[in-house]
Amino acid sequence: MAIVELAPRALNKFHSITEYLLEVSPDKDAPKKFAQLIRTALDDLANNPFMAGFSSIIGEGKYRELTVKATKARAYRLLYKYDEKQNLVTVLAMKDAREQGYEGYF
Repeated sequence: MAIVELAPRALNKFHSITEYLLEVSPDKDAPKKFAQLIRTALDDLANNPFMAGFSSIIGEGKYRELTVKATKARAYRLLYKYDEKQNLVTVLAMKDAREQGYEGYF
């Protein structure tokens, strides 16, 4: 099982999405559901770091991108890299799947 860590920018994005859901969602449990969804995705990455394909947007084979479906209309993308020697998954970015590119993330 790999170790999974969130880079500071990914962690900040996680918190901003959680705060946004708290403010706008009619479902008071939405932030908790989002956190559980991401936690499950991170657990899946720990068990299988190769589960997602390489990103076609950035990195030319250096980074992988996992799409995490939240609802019919909402999904999130986790951009990560896997260091096999250290058995370490580092989530570099987290974003709404509708956002284009990773400008401002690096």
